[in-house]
Amino acid sequence: MKTGWKKKMQKKMQKKNAKKKNHISINSSLSLFCQHPLVVYYIRMVVKTETCFFSEIRIYPGHGSRFARRDGRLLIFANHKSTAQYHNRKRAQTLRWTKSWRRANKKVAVDKQLTKKLVKKTTKVFKAFVGLSLDDLKQRQTDDFKRAQQQAAERAKKSGDKKDVKKSEVVAKSSIPKHVASRINKAQARK
Repeated sequence: MKTGWKKKMQKKMQKKNAKKKNHISINSSLSLFCQHPLVVYYIRMVVKTETCFFSEIRIYPGHGSRFARRDGRLLIFANHKSTAQYHNRKRAQTLRWTKSWRRANKKVAVDKQLTKKLVKKTTKVFKAFVGLSLDDLKQRQTDDFKRAQQQAAERAKKSGDKKDVKKSEVVAKSSIPKHVASRINKAQARK
């Protein structure tokens, strides 16, 4: 390849601009040069770019393709390569040329703010059974309730009477359906 072709092109442009005063030309880097005999202005154009859904590459106006998913989300792809990889159900983190792979393998410095947003703290969610409300479950988790159960079980072992234990279970679980009561008993047996 020939070298120095850029310099030759710049000289040609300067000669043309010298002939026409106050001429505005658009450079390949989307910049405007206004050449006045006394002042030279350098203005950077603002271009709205979007990012590719798959590769996270910048997409300039007039480029890329769009795909509407069934759930209504509009996906924007930079090129056919990204589109084909997405439709073939490839994961972007497994392909080395995507930004997500570079981020995952620490090839690019990651902002601390982005990592904080991605990390979510897991919270324990309590759900009620069919026959029990949340208040009943919380009451059963208290130490007093557990101690009372342990003492009742110890008394039953000492006395050897199984009838007393069954009566106390029937009284405590009379409002609970059998399938729920069996789940509770299994959970308590594991502990």
